[in-house]
Parts: sequence; structure tokens; C-alpha cells
Amino acid sequence: MPPSRRNADCPRVIMQRDWRVDTLRGYFLVAMSLGHFPNPLARFTEYTFGYASAPDGFVFLSGLVSSWVYLPLRQRSGNSAMVSKVFRRTGTIYLTHIALLVLGILVVLSPGTGMHRATHPLQTFVSGALLWNQVGFARILPMYCVFLAFSPIVLKQFTEGRAWLIGVISASLWVGAQFGLGDSRSSAAGCVALP
Repeated sequence: MPPSRRNADCPRVIMQRDWRVDTLRGYFLVAMSLGHFPNPLARFTEYTFGYASAPDGFVFLSGLVSSWVYLPLRQRSGNSAMVSKVFRRTGTIYLTHIALLVLGILVVLSPGTGMHRATHPLQTFVSGALLWNQVGFARILPMYCVFLAFSPIVLKQFTEGRAWLIGVISASLWVGAQFGLGDSRSSAAGCVALP
């Protein structure tokens, strides 16, 4: 079938932006920005919604929007098309993480910055590339890589009526994190501490 005919047979679904989600996302971005440097408004941006902070809300909204984007794609084009698109996006985020990791290592090692905290840039790169060393703000993109890579599995469980399973696993991971699960890997010994 010629491409023009194939496109005519497959109706393209255009998602409209939801101003409520955009408003919350904008609020979370402003709150996170204010929380990253000392200012009089920073104290009002921490945990303004009870036991959830702006980054938590932003990550939740990212997951919600991912389901809005990828579930219709799965319904239209099948599971393999959705998985392919998710992994392409995950790859883009991962490559961005690698580029920023290299840039951070170069900044730390450049003469005159006074930021020489350790002498193992290769160890830092390898552990960062393996998503092991996640120091400071360098942990955000690896988190998105992992969450996005698992989203096809999670979305499949939801569509097959096993939301309870995702809830149990999520709650277990959250409870484990409250007792230190994952803390031992947050700063690999001997690695360059990125700014």
C-alpha cells in the first residue's frame, strides 16, 4: 500500500492540551526553581501539598501524560509500536544524561574551578553511564530513563486489569525507600562529585 493511502486509512488522533495539567506542571516547575536557590519564597515551595513536594508532583504528572500519549498509540498501532516509541524516547533521555555527565566531569576537572573533589573521572563516567552513581541533580534523567523504560510493562498491567499489582509494587518500593532502600548507591565512593 502506498504511504499516502496508508496514512489516509489510519485516522490521526490529535491530543488537545489540558490547561489543568499544564497549570500544575508550570506551578511545579516554578516551585522547583525557587527551591533550588536561597530566597525568601523557597520555604513556601517545600511540601505545599502535604506529604508531596513539587518534584513528586512533576514526576506524577509525567507518568500521567505518558499514559495519555502511549496508551492510545498502543490501541491504534499495537504494542510493538508503543514499545518502540517508548524506547526511542528513553534512548534520547539516556544520551542527554550521558552528554550532561561528560560535561559535568569536564567542568569539575577543568583547571581553576577549585572543584577537584576526587580523582576518578573514568569511574564516575562508568558508574554514571550504568545509572549507578547519581549525585545531586544528576539523578533526575536516570530516574526518567528507568521509569520510562518500565512504562510499557506498567501500562500493559493496567490495561489487563492488574492495577492492584502495580499499586502493591509501588507501595512496597515507597515503604522500602522510607527505610533507606537505595540510599547506599546514591554516592559511589571515589567518584567525582558533580555540581
